[in-house]
Amino acid sequence: MSRRFIAPLVLLCAVCLASCSPTVRMTTPQDTVVPSSSLYSRHLTVRMTTPQDTVVRLYRDFADEAVLEDPVLPGLWNEPLQVWQIYFSKRIVNLYAGALKCAEKFGGICTTEMSPIWWTMDPGGVTVSIQPASMKSTVMATIHFPKDAAQLEYRLTHEEDGWKIDDIVYPDGETLQGWFADVAQ
Repeated sequence: MSRRFIAPLVLLCAVCLASCSPTVRMTTPQDTVVPSSSLYSRHLTVRMTTPQDTVVRLYRDFADEAVLEDPVLPGLWNEPLQVWQIYFSKRIVNLYAGALKCAEKFGGICTTEMSPIWWTMDPGGVTVSIQPASMKSTVMATIHFPKDAAQLEYRLTHEEDGWKIDDIVYPDGETLQGWFADVAQ
């Protein structure tokens, strides 16, 4: 092929690629299709076949909360229900929906400001190690802070679209469901 034909062909390919907005299919209860350029593209999932898969995927998808100082992306508390449905059980998603309604009604935060997965308000410099527990439906996440560590116990349930987080037990004995129950009262 001569140079005379290659340059326009390359330009045509570049224009096509730039103007295309590919879509990516997300595995959610609604089987939502979203543009790959949207915020949801970082939450693309494959079927999570074990409880540990679900917890690992959650931390991988939200690792930027712990390592990225700028630009700040929305944390888990600021994600829409569709994102929560990827990782959490229907019960937790419904409780989160109540917290969103409360925040909208009162114009503020209706739950703790601590990140539900990092157990801190500022996860900068934090790492996590994830291990299966003795029960198949439980996963332990050890959050390593600069000077100490804390264990979070993830309790999962199997739903029609895979393993979902049904609760998180924190080192102080509180739970994610308990945080949301406070909103309901």
